[in-house]
Amino acid sequence: MCSCDDEPVVADEGTAWNMVLAWLDRSVPGATAQLRPPARDEDLRAVEVAVGRQLPSDLAAWWRAADGVDGHLWLIPPYFSPCSIGDALERREILLDGWNGVMSEDDPERFAARMSSAEQEPAGSPCRFMWLPSWLPIAEDTGGGRIFADLRPGPANGCLRTFYRDDGASDAPVWPSVTAMIAEIATGVTFDLPVAGRLPWIEDSGTLTWDQPRLRWYAGGSAFVQGPKLQEQYETFVAELSQGGFAPPARGWSADRIAAHVTHNTELLAEVTAALVGMPGAAADLRYDNTAAFDPAVLNRYAELGIETLANRIASFSADLRAAADGLDRSTPRIQLHLVEDTDVLIDGPEHLAGVLNALWARQLPLRIRQLRALRDSHQS
Repeated sequence: MCSCDDEPVVADEGTAWNMVLAWLDRSVPGATAQLRPPARDEDLRAVEVAVGRQLPSDLAAWWRAADGVDGHLWLIPPYFSPCSIGDALERREILLDGWNGVMSEDDPERFAARMSSAEQEPAGSPCRFMWLPSWLPIAEDTGGGRIFADLRPGPANGCLRTFYRDDGASDAPVWPSVTAMIAEIATGVTFDLPVAGRLPWIEDSGTLTWDQPRLRWYAGGSAFVQGPKLQEQYETFVAELSQGGFAPPARGWSADRIAAHVTHNTELLAEVTAALVGMPGAAADLRYDNTAAFDPAVLNRYAELGIETLANRIASFSADLRAAADGLDRSTPRIQLHLVEDTDVLIDGPEHLAGVLNALWARQLPLRIRQLRALRDSHQS
């Protein structure tokens, strides 16, 4: 993640949606082709007739921009694809009949009375094990989960909540409105910031997915470290860094700051990994703490060495790290980890060091490579 001094602001829903579309065009091959044509006014009116409620203006505007997606495009974290109006109405009917049918089997009259009472509550009021007529799905995952708009009246009208097959509706809204959801997605994908606690990530296959911040620093636990992958990612990073041609960043780290961060972090990891492999009995006294790799004073000191020197250091430290990592296995004891992202503490306790190294080749180094390439692309444009 980039280290930013202040939070970006998205002016309005239209601006936010255009930011999302621009990012999809740049980053997710074929994604915008999955967007369906704009919804027709008669389709929007049909929704309002079916639900018996007026649509919030921002939800109607979103469907006017694109009537959901074809296939799976996890535009909403963690794995939700926007629904078309047709799908929304179909899923609503299934839940009204199927879910409520199962829930009401023991006492249909009591269930109907409870649902009638809940329907009169203000939007956002908790209601777990039933599907209300004023709830409208707007996105779904592949496992029976939904994001729905709560269209009951009240100040929270139009708030967005989740509904899962086994747990029912969430007690609290995830977003207060469609506008808020799109604005958070827009800032998240544009500036690599969390969206509902998840970070955007594009797999090598071109699929959009969402990470938790912790997974960018720790993954795989005690699984064997894939040494060739680790070496490959370091070689790619050093090659990108050595190529140069970077522009100053509009936000976040410069190329020399990225290089300084990777240099110091690799130095720390090489030292602790070698110590653990060489003296596994001393694991209780070993500690890996990446805090200094985000310290501005430390990064400035390293950055002063220059990109060429840092590239050479990374090549040397990474070779030492790869050699030491080959000695880790499932029997290697845990050590104390203190992992942060900027100032947010992600892990503080005993864990397997292999989890750090697996996240290093799978997420950290690819992320830094992408940041370097973005700075070069910015300079060339």
